[in-house]
Amino acid sequence: MSKKQRAAESTIENRVYLFRELAAAFIAREGALLTSPKEADRERARHGLAEIARVACLVADLEHATPDELAKAIVGE
Repeated sequence: MSKKQRAAESTIENRVYLFRELAAAFIAREGALLTSPKEADRERARHGLAEIARVACLVADLEHATPDELAKAIVGE
């Protein structure tokens, strides 16, 4: 396995780990939204999980970024 392949696998593993941890915290706090009878609540929860996935990917992909660079990437600057 090449160094590039190992780095790609490591990034994927980091993404999964970060998403799992962040999503668990979100679900512990807002999990009821996922099973709400209101479609708007369920949609809001799905959007929240999608945003958590985006942030997990950014954090994993930008592992060498400074905290300021990472913050700017997360807020879209």
